[in-house]
Amino acid sequence: MNTASPEQRSRYDLLYPLLFGLAALAIRLWHLDFESIWLDEAMTAYHSSLPALTHWTTPVVNKPPLYYHLTDLIWSPGDGAFILRLPSAIFGVLSVVLAWFFGKAISGRRTAFLCAFFVLISAVNIKYSQEARHYMMLTLGFEIVALALLQLVRNASAPRPALSLILWLGAGILLMIHAHPIAIHYVAAAGISYLVALACSRRLQLTDIAYPLAACTLAGLTVLPWILVMPTSFEWLDQVSFAVAVSDFGKLSGAGGIVMLLALAGLVLHARQKSRSEGTLLLGLLVLPPLMIWLTGLIKPVFMLRTILPVHFVAAAGLAILIDRIRGRRLAFMAVALLGGLMLYQTFKYYSTPRKEDWQSLARQWQELAQPGDLMIFHRPDNLYPVLFYLDQQMPPAYYLRQGDDGTQRLIALDNAWPGRGGTTPPPETASPVAPGNAWLAKRGGNTPPAIAEPIAYLEKASNATYSVSQAWRYKNTWLVQLRQAPERPALEELQAQLGKVGFKQVGLSD
Repeated sequence: MNTASPEQRSRYDLLYPLLFGLAALAIRLWHLDFESIWLDEAMTAYHSSLPALTHWTTPVVNKPPLYYHLTDLIWSPGDGAFILRLPSAIFGVLSVVLAWFFGKAISGRRTAFLCAFFVLISAVNIKYSQEARHYMMLTLGFEIVALALLQLVRNASAPRPALSLILWLGAGILLMIHAHPIAIHYVAAAGISYLVALACSRRLQLTDIAYPLAACTLAGLTVLPWILVMPTSFEWLDQVSFAVAVSDFGKLSGAGGIVMLLALAGLVLHARQKSRSEGTLLLGLLVLPPLMIWLTGLIKPVFMLRTILPVHFVAAAGLAILIDRIRGRRLAFMAVALLGGLMLYQTFKYYSTPRKEDWQSLARQWQELAQPGDLMIFHRPDNLYPVLFYLDQQMPPAYYLRQGDDGTQRLIALDNAWPGRGGTTPPPETASPVAPGNAWLAKRGGNTPPAIAEPIAYLEKASNATYSVSQAWRYKNTWLVQLRQAPERPALEELQAQLGKVGFKQVGLSD
C-alpha cells in the first residue's frame, strides 16, 4: 500500500523525468564532437552566421530561421562541433523527458518509465540529437502536440476544450512549423487522427474543430513572413520504393520491423482494452505522418529517415504499453531486457560506425602541408563550408569550376570567410586570374575519385603554369588532392587511373 502523500508523489513525478533527463544529457553529450561535421551541418553553421534579418527578408534556405537563430545564440565562427551540435542535443534531452510524461499520460508511471527508457537508448534519437540539424526540434514539437491531443481526447466530454491544452497545442505546432516545412504533414496527420479519435467516442462538435484550428492558425501566422520569401528548391531527392519506406519506418522502433510490429500491437491493445479513441489517436500519430510523407513523394520526394523521425516516440509508447500488459514480473523483465538489448545493439552500431564525411581530417592534412600562397579548388561551391568550418581564418583563396554561358568551364572565386568577416569576393560571373602556386582539390564523395582533367586544365589556363598531381588523400567520403607546379605534366589519364585505386588512405603519386 502506498502511504506517500500527494505532495510527495508529485515530487517523485518530477524527480523521475529529471533523472531520465540527466541520463539523456550524459549520453547525448558523449562523443558529441568526436566525428567530423558533414556537409549539411556545415550549412547549418553558415546559415547561423548570417544576420537574423536576412533569413526573414531574403530567400536564403528552405528551412525556417528559428533553429539558426538558436544556434547563433551559442555558436560563432571559430567554435567547434560540440557547440554547433549542442542545440540538437538539448532538444534530444527534452524529448526523453517529455516521453516520460507522454507515457504517464497514456497509462501511468510504469508505462512512463518504459517509454522514456526506450527513447533514452533509441539509436535514431541519439543520432539526430548529435547532428546540428532541425529534426529533434521538430520531434519535440510533435511530442507536445501529441500530449496535448491525448488530453483533449481524454477530456472530450467537457463542454469546450481546456484553454491550457489549446495553448500547449499551439506551442507544439509553433515549434514544429518553425523547425521544418515537413511539419505541414505532421500537423495534418495530427488533425486527422484527433478528429477520427473523437468520432470513435461521440459526435463531433464545432468546438472540437474551432479551438485547435485557431491555435494552428495563430501559430502559422508567426512563420508567414518567412513563407513569403522562402526558396522552393528541393530537387535532389528521389522517391523511395514502398518497401524501403516500410524498412525505414521499422528502424524508428529502435530495433527493426518486428519490434515496430510489437509497437503497433501495443497501440491496438490499448484501443481494444482501455480506450478506443485514445488508441486510434496514437495509431494515427504513428502511421499517418510517414504514410503522408511517402505519398507526397509521388509529386515531390521528401521521404527520408530524418523526415519521419518524429514518430519514433509513439513507437516507444506502443512497446511500453505492450510490456505493461504482461502479467508476471519475470516475463515483463525478460521482455524489457530483450528489447533493450536489441536497441542498445543498434546504439552501439551507431557509435562504432563512422558517419558520413571526414572534413576534419582533410582540413588537418591541408594545415600540415600547405604553404603560403596555396589555393583550394572545390568541385561544388557548397563543399567550401565544412573546410571553412575547420580552417576558419586560415582558409586559403577558394575557387570552383563553373560552366559559363558560352559552354566553357571557368575558375570562379568563392568568398573564403564567414559572412561579415571580410573575405575575398570577386565578381561571381567573371573568371578570376590565379597566381601560380600549389593548389588543393577538395571533393565530397568517397566512392569515386575527383576528376582532375578539367581542374588542372583551367588552373593552368588561369595561372599560366603547368601542374601535376603530387599526392592524394582519401578519408571517409572526402578526397584531397595536391596539385603542384611542375616542369611538365604526365598524361592525365595515367594520373586519373592512379587516383582510381581503392583501399588507400594516403598515396603519393609520382610527378
